[in-house]
Amino acid sequence: MDKRISLPEGYQLFHGGKSYTIKKYISAGGNSMVYQAWYEDTLMPEKMHTVLIKELYPYDSLNRIQRNENMSLEVLDGAEELFENHRKSFLLGNRVHLTLAQEGKGGIAENLDSFRQNGTIYTILTVRKGRVLKEMLNEGKFFPGLEEVVQCIQNLLYTLELFHEHKLLHLDVSPDNIFMLEPARSGEFPAELLLLDFNSVYSLDSPEENEIEDYYSGKQGYMAPEAVLQKRDELGPWTDLYSATAVFYCLLVSEKPPQDLELM
Repeated sequence: MDKRISLPEGYQLFHGGKSYTIKKYISAGGNSMVYQAWYEDTLMPEKMHTVLIKELYPYDSLNRIQRNENMSLEVLDGAEELFENHRKSFLLGNRVHLTLAQEGKGGIAENLDSFRQNGTIYTILTVRKGRVLKEMLNEGKFFPGLEEVVQCIQNLLYTLELFHEHKLLHLDVSPDNIFMLEPARSGEFPAELLLLDFNSVYSLDSPEENEIEDYYSGKQGYMAPEAVLQKRDELGPWTDLYSATAVFYCLLVSEKPPQDLELM
């Protein structure tokens, strides 16, 4: 059971002369938590900028990484190595994020800045208005037709192609890591998306930098067999494509992929 405590609504983070105010909690992965936040414009303080904030807050089944009353993270005895592995993964994800965002091909939020606070690391990302796909599905807001589903998956594949061109794997493609952007025209169903959570990124060029057996935690039902079994030598772009097809299945039948697959 996940016992992590998210930052409360209205909590403020201060960095670089700006005050970032948490608006709401969005999602959590094995490595981090994601929030929607806002900050005032410097020249026009009555205007607000909306951003995403990613907080390094690893999941630990033994609950040895906790948030104290001051909202700082405390790493208890025995969890130091786990936290350090996640920290390295978080920073690698940030480097990848910055590299891919520079391509300007869409599907990737711009990484504005990162800083240390509360015993952990925060990253500020740009974002338009929208909602996490998992949240939409949980509320019964399904795609109106096959054309919209195909357009969504096509945009997801375009984003994954950018990863694979750089010899990178995302390894955590699932509805809670897909942020559907609010359409430009009112009443239309969202089709554009951002892929979130780069903290499971795997480099095919530098496999020695990846230690997935120590901390990797994908989503059950969306992980390819080679990822579940942690077979590094079998990982490739097809691993992400397996997850994308699981999302496709989820959108087509309006339910989660089967989880009782027999693995060899």
